[in-house]
Amino acid sequence: MTYPHSKIIVQRRCSEFVFSVFASLNLPAAIDATSGVSLPQSLVDKASSIRDNGGIKELEKMIQELPDLLQRHEAILDEVMCDIFSLP
Repeated sequence: MTYPHSKIIVQRRCSEFVFSVFASLNLPAAIDATSGVSLPQSLVDKASSIRDNGGIKELEKMIQELPDLLQRHEAILDEVMCDIFSLP
């Protein structure tokens, strides 16, 4: 099976994004630091916090709210910019 060039580019960009997120969370180093015996306590704590606050369903809900939040924030910024530039 061959993939069109555009799908390969999208796949590479997605992979780069995932790796950058992992790096920002220090995940490769954090997992390596445990020598495969256990997860770092900080990762266990974060997983517990996510579970305690609604788990994956809450995360999915938050992700779906992002476009609306972006639109509201853009409207606020537009209003502030109009106020700033229309000052006497």
